[in-house]
Amino acid sequence: MARIHLLFPFVCLSICSLSLSPALFATSAPLMSGTITDPSGAAIVGANFDLLSHGQKIASAVTGQDGQYMLSVPVTGAYELRISAAGFKIRVLEKIQASDAQPTAENVENVTLRLDTLSESVTVTATATPTLESHLGAAVTILTPVEYAGTNEVQDALRWIPGLQINQTGQIGGTTGLYIRGGNSDANKVLIDGIPANDIGGAVEFADIASSGVAKVEVLRGPNSSMYGSDAMAGVVSLTTAAGTTPLPELTYLGEGGNFATSHHEGTLGGKWKTSDYFSDFSRFDTSNSIPNDRFHIGTASGNFGWALFPNATLRATVRHDQLAGGQPNAILLYGIPDDTKQANEDSYFGVTFDTQTTQNLHNVLRYGGLRLRSTFTDFAPTGIPYSSGGYFQGYLGAPVTIHGANGYTVSGQAYFQYPQTYPNTYSTSTDRDFVYAQSDYRIFPHLQGLVAYKYEDERGYSGGPSNSIERGNSSYSLLFQGDVKGRLFYTVGTGVEDDELFGVAASPRASLSYAVRRGGDAGPLNGTRIRASFGKGIKEPSIFEQADSLYDQLARLQNGPQLISQYHIGQIGPEWSRTYDAGVDQELFHQRAKVGITYFHNEFTSGIEYIPSQGLLDLGVPASVAAAAVYGATVNSQSFRAQGVEA
Repeated sequence: MARIHLLFPFVCLSICSLSLSPALFATSAPLMSGTITDPSGAAIVGANFDLLSHGQKIASAVTGQDGQYMLSVPVTGAYELRISAAGFKIRVLEKIQASDAQPTAENVENVTLRLDTLSESVTVTATATPTLESHLGAAVTILTPVEYAGTNEVQDALRWIPGLQINQTGQIGGTTGLYIRGGNSDANKVLIDGIPANDIGGAVEFADIASSGVAKVEVLRGPNSSMYGSDAMAGVVSLTTAAGTTPLPELTYLGEGGNFATSHHEGTLGGKWKTSDYFSDFSRFDTSNSIPNDRFHIGTASGNFGWALFPNATLRATVRHDQLAGGQPNAILLYGIPDDTKQANEDSYFGVTFDTQTTQNLHNVLRYGGLRLRSTFTDFAPTGIPYSSGGYFQGYLGAPVTIHGANGYTVSGQAYFQYPQTYPNTYSTSTDRDFVYAQSDYRIFPHLQGLVAYKYEDERGYSGGPSNSIERGNSSYSLLFQGDVKGRLFYTVGTGVEDDELFGVAASPRASLSYAVRRGGDAGPLNGTRIRASFGKGIKEPSIFEQADSLYDQLARLQNGPQLISQYHIGQIGPEWSRTYDAGVDQELFHQRAKVGITYFHNEFTSGIEYIPSQGLLDLGVPASVAAAAVYGATVNSQSFRAQGVEA
């Protein structure tokens, strides 16, 4: 039984109000001073701060390297302030009373500018803190509801992102896997409101994730085990649930239908009330598809509820529940007969996050989250044509079929469909995961921020039945620094340390650089030129099946197994690894109205886990007595491959 040790030596969760020092100084003429920042809190260099009187500019200032300005006001009175910067929306503050005392306008001294509609977005996936895309050396793509409008599943929009591949078996509802830059489908960390959606070992069924209730999708192409631990080996996909924004409750309904008994219904309710906000969504999608025994349905309920406990602290709870089922007709073109099987899944994700800006420079996050995955595959009855040979029953064949190959050749015959077994038979899987996560990020200097984080995760589950149950208690530690040099060179460097109950301690470093050769506000046709590069190592823990069928676990169950383990120094199955290098250039065009980019990546995946038959174990050099003990074979860390390419 794993024991939970909650250690937060570096987390400060004291709550206090955020106060700002007055920025006016008593002089012969009133002075205005302060800082201009972007939505992530970073200083904006070169922002223009204009003082207007009756529409005429009477004074101006430009922010320096720290985003600070100082403006001398000719005389006391009421003014209009206009703040502008390349890539940001112009902000105008009216009726500013300038006097020998502090101006009475809304937060005049420290102003935050919003991003322009056609400009970049703020992302948190790469660094766990709000960061502009242009400040990242890593490749990140952000999808908003505009990109996946009209879709039923999140995977539909992911297909358009460079470097991503979606493989789906069969029609709607068929098992679907995501592959990022050549990595396997279980090499990606998937988060729903910060809650891992991965099964133990990294697998994610994207056919189970509807697009309903989702407000934003962020995709990081590259490993980030330094922040997210195991499974973030090839990339990270982060989904954010929508939140209520309107004082008056907003109610929406969508209904649509089509052929093959296809229908889709979705309703939402959201809004804000005093210091709280709320949002809920329910959707149901049904279809019979176009082949026998391929009916599929999925119902999704999600909610997002926030409460501003204090001016500098919020509490937010999110929940998502999916229930789905579908027939599994198998390969009809090969067998000519639909299989009599069914797959049913029920998935739940839930979490509570406490977020506080403890001081102006210190920000803390404390989160609890949980995951419950249940699936059952049922084969109700034998399917096919009974087949006997040599006087005894051997199983069932498919119908006679003729297969036409793309090379012009054809072949006719009957494929072996099913072996004799007891019906109905089922295969069940179960995964429970609970975790606590604590993060503190501190702005050490105006151009340097540090982050420390700790996560403890208790995971339990089985594959095939409760007799194969496992439990692991894992800890993750993260240390990250990010900053800039003169507002042109942006860097991120850090490492994660995974302390996994199965394979022990492993480190996963990561670093990235982004350099603005020409900033977006520079003159000339080729303004906004940026080069970037990143390096990272990723790690992935074995799945329940991979652990249970490993050479070590199979030997441990035998009477003479401990002796063989000791004699040949056989250890537990280990983690899978990745190493990624990438570099690229982004170029803005037509005064920031368009952007083109190109990225080269080189990925190395090592210590991959694969199932090796007994003869293959011998070929790998496993002693004959050990290979013989694993009668059919075993899972071992024996696979390695590379993937490289160019994204445009």
